[in-house]
Amino acid sequence: MWFTEHLPQLQDSLIFFVAVMAEMAILFVGITFLVGVMMDLLPAEKISNLLSAKRGKGYLIGAGLGALTPFCSCSTIPVTKGLLNANAGFGPTMAFLFTSPLVNPMLVALLWMALGLEFTAIYVIVALSLTIGLSYLLDRFGFERFIRADVITSPARSCGAEQSMPVNDTSIRAKARRLFANKLRLKELWRGAVIDYRKFLPFIAVGIAIGAVTHGFVPEDFLVEIAGSDNPWAIPVSAMIGIPLYIRGSVMVPMIMPLAAKGVALGAIAALIIGAAGASIPEVVMLKRMFKLPLMLAFLASVLTIAVVTGYSFEAIMG
Repeated sequence: MWFTEHLPQLQDSLIFFVAVMAEMAILFVGITFLVGVMMDLLPAEKISNLLSAKRGKGYLIGAGLGALTPFCSCSTIPVTKGLLNANAGFGPTMAFLFTSPLVNPMLVALLWMALGLEFTAIYVIVALSLTIGLSYLLDRFGFERFIRADVITSPARSCGAEQSMPVNDTSIRAKARRLFANKLRLKELWRGAVIDYRKFLPFIAVGIAIGAVTHGFVPEDFLVEIAGSDNPWAIPVSAMIGIPLYIRGSVMVPMIMPLAAKGVALGAIAALIIGAAGASIPEVVMLKRMFKLPLMLAFLASVLTIAVVTGYSFEAIMG
């Protein structure tokens, strides 16, 4: 029977679903709560100025913030929502969304150990350049208008915390003391994080359920067959294969090492990593709660572009 033959895979998918659902609940609520705390400590105008789409440094800061946060593609969503609520520029926010799962400390370290310094340097430079450039284009072409209106909310500010110390003491340390002394405000932030999680929960559950089905599925034999150096379509095919998978970059790296050993082109490997890490089906389903269809399609096209151009860059530089 089919069920008996595939029982180990079904059990593995069920374990994956339960584990990731629990992990996402903790991460989503925790990250949303911390973002709320940071928004209370940092004036919205300061965040808006630092991550302004009108200044080039806003894109660098957004990409830099993404490169320093070891998030998978799904974990970036609460931070992205928080940045948008803090009036951060749309372009720099997209730079963060693209960069965080693709160029983060854990993934970069694993790439360095597995595939060497030259591969890692090319990967980081090309991927960062493309994320910043595409984020700028999305902003210039006005894709911000395709963010769902109910996603952007003005966070409620509590006045009680401001009364515990002189109002002219506006240092971050003083604000932190006032905030953490105000249990009511902390409860408000926590309750808001839980409410946000409940709003996203159906999308999270559907996305992770799909991810559980594709979990661990890397068509190794097929990739070895089609990703040879003599196949001009190896890189785009690898990128498109990677996108439906829910495999974090840190897990993908050990999985692609056998592919490199079997002679799969480095460009195809880079495209597979970016496709899988940058836009998994669970992330796309969750983003549907935030983005309208044109922005969803632009996001997917951008990740595919980053994957393909990075892959061909390897062919040009190292081929």
